Amino acid sequence: MKKIIITILFALTSSVLLGENYKIKKLHEFENKNEAGYLYIIPNEKLDPYEGVTGNMIKIDSKGKFYIYQEDNRIIYNIDNRNYKVVNKITYKLLPTTSFMFVEDGMLGFQIYGDGFFIIDEKTNNKIVDIDNLNTFIKSTYYSKSENIFLFTDKSSNIHSIIHPCLDEEENKKNYRTPEETRELFSENSEYGKKGIVIDGKKLFINGKIYYWKNILVNKSRYIIGEDNIYIKDNVQNKVILTIPVAFNSEQFESAAVHPSGDIYILRMNRQTNTHNLYCIENTWDPEWREQWYKEHPEAARP
Repeated sequence: MKKIIITILFALTSSVLLGENYKIKKLHEFENKNEAGYLYIIPNEKLDPYEGVTGNMIKIDSKGKFYIYQEDNRIIYNIDNRNYKVVNKITYKLLPTTSFMFVEDGMLGFQIYGDGFFIIDEKTNNKIVDIDNLNTFIKSTYYSKSENIFLFTDKSSNIHSIIHPCLDEEENKKNYRTPEETRELFSENSEYGKKGIVIDGKKLFINGKIYYWKNILVNKSRYIIGEDNIYIKDNVQNKVILTIPVAFNSEQFESAAVHPSGDIYILRMNRQTNTHNLYCIENTWDPEWREQWYKEHPEAARP
């Protein structure tokens, strides 16, 4: 009975106004089962159930395609963006402590431990880049398949590069460039600079726009996803225009992702109902961009 009452309350609050002119809408519940088609977390009775991370990470590419990486089992799930159900799972025999960093144009980037990185082509399920044993911590990355370059930052935000990254460890070491060499290689008047890839100090510019390594830039809005809040900044005036708490309904935050329309998707774990709940916050701070994106992508489903 208690579970039924809780479920009803969540249904009643599935689309509620949260303060500064934005609404959060509940889209889907993933049951917490260790079976195909469900999300799952490994239980650990030694830990407080409301502490720690669950290991389910949501990612969205520039075309609006959804992925969820289940860190416990190291599985990638494709999510149908019309009904938000699990439609496919992909296993790559990943090692423990492997993090899913990015997906773009079918290229899936993974980080191991902090000093290893590899990229898998989703179409072939094969690795196309494997960076390892550089003795340099990889904090964040940028990869261009067309230009065949791999850029990454270290703990001090210095930018390193590997030209023509591949699967061969010795070849990658030979093609590695220090931050000083990288700045020279990607200077404004260099071959790469003329193609729109410029490094100025510790800043990377792509086609004249600064690249925010761990933030997301959608049109004129920059998204910063923190442990407690999501901050939306006006990138022109460089000021916070909206602060969205990731904690609500006493659920445990799992992850968040920004849709190319500017909508925000949040995945949370409810241990009382034993479900992983997917929510969406509609982009009301830049509605013109949102309408433009959906007009240009008529095949994409709206939440």
